[in-house]
This record gives sequence, C-alpha cells and structure tokens, in this order.
Amino acid sequence: MSETEESQQNIGAIRTDIEQIRAMQRFQAAATPAFRTFVEEHLEDMKGSAEVYLALENGPLNLEGIMAVVKKSKPQVSKICSHLDLRGLVAKIPDPVNKKGRLFTWTDLENVLEVSAIARRIVKKGNATKN
Repeated sequence: MSETEESQQNIGAIRTDIEQIRAMQRFQAAATPAFRTFVEEHLEDMKGSAEVYLALENGPLNLEGIMAVVKKSKPQVSKICSHLDLRGLVAKIPDPVNKKGRLFTWTDLENVLEVSAIARRIVKKGNATKN
C-alpha cells in the first residue's frame, strides 16, 4: 500500500511535534540545577563515555570514525554510543553516504549545558588519576 501525500505530511508533522517535545524536555531539564549533575553522572558511569562524547566535537561520526579517535573496539564504542543516545547526550542520524549506516552527533544539550566542558573535566580528572 503506497502512502498518500497527505499521510506523508501527517507523518512529517508528527515527527516535528515529537522533536519539539523532546527539545522542550531537554531545555526544561537544563533549567534544573541537578541536571548538570545528571549529565556528569552519566558521562562517568560508563568508562569511556566522556572520550566518545568529545570525539564528536568536529561533527557527526559513524562507529568506525569514533573508534579511530578513541582507540576502542567496535563493541565498546557501540555500547557507549547507545548509553549516550539513551540519555539524550548524543543522537543517531542517518548517514547520507551509507543508507544503512548511522552517524552519531551531539544534541542541543551541548548548546544549553556545554556538556563538552563537563566531559573535558572528567577526562582531565581521569588522566590526573592515571599519573
């Protein structure tokens, strides 16, 4: 059964509404002082999360691209990306080059909370602990 133009528009409108609701939830959460603590806890509760988050600083990457930056295995990177995606810190987007592929990118929380600054602090703290 082919979709009509009207159903395509309805689906597009629903997707837009859902994304707007998600954005409002993230902004509301950002206004809560405890949310920075929430972000910090989620970047710390899975080893390597802060490094993977920072690997996306220059734009969206696929798993292989992230692996090259952080020097971790595909299963580790995949697990960390899923962890960050479930918490709304990164988003999966379609890869324009590979139709079956996905890219990971920062969400608007970066603009609101500067999650990268929190991640850098965690990485720095971890490196200080190693020395």
